[in-house]
Amino acid sequence: MTLDYDVQFFATDLPDWVCPTCALGHLFLEKKSYHASLMTENGHKCMQHPEMEPEWITERGVFALQCRNPKCQEAVVLIADGSVEEYWDEQIPSEYHKGRQYAAFFTPRMFHPPLRYFTIPGDVPLPVSELIDESFSLAWSHQNASGNAIRRSVETLMSEFKIAKTVLNKRGKRQPSDLHARIEKFKAKNAECAELLLAIKWLGNAGSHGGKELKKSDLVDAYEIYEKVLNILYDSKAKSIVQKAKAINKRKGPKK
Repeated sequence: MTLDYDVQFFATDLPDWVCPTCALGHLFLEKKSYHASLMTENGHKCMQHPEMEPEWITERGVFALQCRNPKCQEAVVLIADGSVEEYWDEQIPSEYHKGRQYAAFFTPRMFHPPLRYFTIPGDVPLPVSELIDESFSLAWSHQNASGNAIRRSVETLMSEFKIAKTVLNKRGKRQPSDLHARIEKFKAKNAECAELLLAIKWLGNAGSHGGKELKKSDLVDAYEIYEKVLNILYDSKAKSIVQKAKAINKRKGPKK
């Protein structure tokens, strides 16, 4: 699944979002509860302006979504910011068109439970997957915090693989080992994944230490790389393929 983090939508025309729980069904707007949207404080101020234009109005909406998969039917709540924009309704014949049409376009800010950019393999330890889900949740509204969560997930992943959090200094005392050093040590276990994890670390550093602001496209890069790592480490089919490739390389050709 590929999520468009810059998507905007009409309340009556939702994007094709996949359920975060079953990863099979698609989400739809539950008609019984539909959605609720209210004008913001700034929107009310704009309404009082003598030269007010509809495009100045801002709203905030809550949407009750549900999975279409009859074996799942998960409920997902979406909070979104809306802004009024002009549009042309193609379904209304021009001779009956009563001037310009206006409606609120909404931008997602939070999903609960969060939509997943990729499916996390079932064998991934819970402390690791929980931080990935935290990153998914924050990606819509706070990219730096989302990047920080991914970085912490990598730190937790290193602990799952018994890469020590501390090292002995020259004086023989324990001191914290930074993430870069831990990933370097992980190369002994899986050099390919270590290189990929270093790329995630650099992106996560921006979210954790400030300086450069992460963009949504940076998070997409991190997710695509992390998905590859987790599939190699935890997906049985992917691991089998890697093992086959290593065996072929070792014997430098086909089986005898």
